[in-house]
Amino acid sequence: MNLLRLAWKSLLNRRSTALLTILTIAVSVALMLGVEKVRLHARQSFANTVSGTDLIVGARRGRGPAVRNAGRRRTAPAGDPRHR
Repeated sequence: MNLLRLAWKSLLNRRSTALLTILTIAVSVALMLGVEKVRLHARQSFANTVSGTDLIVGARRGRGPAVRNAGRRRTAPAGDPRHR
């Protein structure tokens, strides 16, 4: 019991430091929870936006978009001179 009384008196003597510490911890926890909520919302929003679509990813080859030949039955892009 003596140790708890000593700790309490120490906190009372350093009120401003103790209050700033408690405030800092509270703000840190609130920021962490807020960032986590934003992250989850962004992930769900992206999943809802992309669901039901096909995504074609290709390397950049020239000025034209990589998707321009997606519906055609060619084996190489239209600008490739090796393809005839």
